[in-house]
Amino acid sequence: MKTCLISSGVIRVPPKYGGAVEQYVYQIARNLKNLGVDVDIIDAQFFGDESQDEKNELKIIRLKTLFQKSGVSSLTKLSFGFSIVRSDILKNYRIIHVNTILPGSFVTRFYKFRPIIYTCHNSDWVSRRRSFFSTAFREVERNIMRRATAVIALSRSMRKRIIKFGGINPKKVRLIPNGVDTRFFMPIIESSEKLKEKMGLYDHKIILFVGRITYMKGVDVLIRAFSHAILHAGLNKITLLLVGPQASAFKSTKSGRYASWIKMLIEKLGIKDNVRFVGKVSNETLRKLYSIADVFVLPSRYEGMPLAILEAMSAGLPVLGSKVSGIVDVIEEGINGYSFNPEDHKKLGELIMKILGDEKLKKRLGDNSRILAERRYDWNIIAKKIKLLYESLT
Repeated sequence: MKTCLISSGVIRVPPKYGGAVEQYVYQIARNLKNLGVDVDIIDAQFFGDESQDEKNELKIIRLKTLFQKSGVSSLTKLSFGFSIVRSDILKNYRIIHVNTILPGSFVTRFYKFRPIIYTCHNSDWVSRRRSFFSTAFREVERNIMRRATAVIALSRSMRKRIIKFGGINPKKVRLIPNGVDTRFFMPIIESSEKLKEKMGLYDHKIILFVGRITYMKGVDVLIRAFSHAILHAGLNKITLLLVGPQASAFKSTKSGRYASWIKMLIEKLGIKDNVRFVGKVSNETLRKLYSIADVFVLPSRYEGMPLAILEAMSAGLPVLGSKVSGIVDVIEEGINGYSFNPEDHKKLGELIMKILGDEKLKKRLGDNSRILAERRYDWNIIAKKIKLLYESLT
């Protein structure tokens, strides 16, 4: 059962920084390999790459494209999709697993006579956002899913909406969530305390947010909640760490309009000394930040299936998240964390104070988070489900 997983062609696999789709492709391939599946990754060739390389005995085939620039760009993805079809490399595989819209459009149109699996990572299916581009891309993705042999939805809400609004046959839409490397993201990481001391946070309570600083992620809700918590709890040594790019484009080094407005809001609320923009960090630094935090918060307005909340759970953190798709799938109320209505910053502020003010509760929620991550979301468990799907199609 020779299989290939096709990445986005935007961020190099394996990703050093962020890259949810790319992380998914790499981790699924790596764990399928451990399960005995003959699997390769197909990725774009970036500057300095060889055409093939080995990562942990994983074969990554890198195709030349017209636009060898690592960054979020539809033109880059379009060029990558064209390169896949032009190379005719897919004729060598029995199972083809695609993960993004534009490469997926090429593959499902030109390779109709073999099983093609499409994983939908597009959170627009569970949002109320309606722009020209989001509507156009959803239409393209709808046609991809109709042509694909099987579709993987990452959350319950995403599956329902793909079926309802995409008109996709329910029998071919499988619910298989994202996963996490529980051996990498752990509660205790060597030298993490040194990082905490280096940041001057040795005796601080730390609230952690990981994601892009965008309206979708609801950072303004978190800022207002954090201000509310400081005002009512009277805590001086409490810090909010905002980890991630300050723009919607992952590779951007500039602050977007929303991030600039967030900074103004922080100034207005008088909490500048308690909030830090950490920016984009390596995965190694990220896992240390999880291990020094006290609570993880994700106040998104909509989501697909966020990796960050699974990473936080794996690191043994209590998790607070808005009641939206993907997040509600993983938070068990009062077991590993709590949820709140989107926009409800007062409720979020109360939940932050509740956890930070009760060490026993914080430990219980965090321990349960770790248990759930290991039992339900370890990448090996997710890969086994995907392997069964592959086998059912051959």
